[in-house]
Amino acid sequence: MAYLQKGVNYKYLKKIMSLPFLPVEEIPAEWERLKAQATTPALLTKAYRQREGAHRLMRNFMSLHMLPYEHIRSTFDALCQEVDNANNPRLDYLTSYMRSYWMESTVWEV
Repeated sequence: MAYLQKGVNYKYLKKIMSLPFLPVEEIPAEWERLKAQATTPALLTKAYRQREGAHRLMRNFMSLHMLPYEHIRSTFDALCQEVDNANNPRLDYLTSYMRSYWMESTVWEV
């Protein structure tokens, strides 16, 4: 439930931790109810919108393989420039991984 806010996350964790103290026959129904509450579309949408720029960049990186060969390198470099401007350490790690293991690999040429 990493996509939930801290307070909400703690609330659900506390409820989940109390499940063993319920009568056995009530546990499955309570578990399903908690899952439904924790994954409401409103919560997911809010969390997704907060990181919309990062998600857009990751989608673009994942779609590089669909480009014609001659456009992959220039598009990758443009995306790396966007990541540098975003100042996000996780995206920096992603681009360094992709550069070393995919773009500058000795297994295949890009």
